[in-house]
Amino acid sequence: MRWDQNRGRVPRYQHQETHYPPDGVQRVIRCVGMPVRENGVVTRFACTLMDITEQEELTQDLRRSEAYLAEAQRLSHTGSFGWDVWFRKA
Repeated sequence: MRWDQNRGRVPRYQHQETHYPPDGVQRVIRCVGMPVRENGVVTRFACTLMDITEQEELTQDLRRSEAYLAEAQRLSHTGSFGWDVWFRKA
């Protein structure tokens, strides 16, 4: 959970958690919300829930792939770099 101050405005809430519904399909849900104030008093909380399961899976796949590449380069004593032909910079 995290509360952001947003430069003096109403604080915003962010939370991410894994849900295990009865159908057995694991889902990663992100909640972003903020308190609703009336006359300076918080009367309710408004939030949006987003299913970010696919995004999380892709992120994990990318991290795994990067780790495999780094390990392969370490074992083979090789590496890689980028070259910008236009600006002649690595």
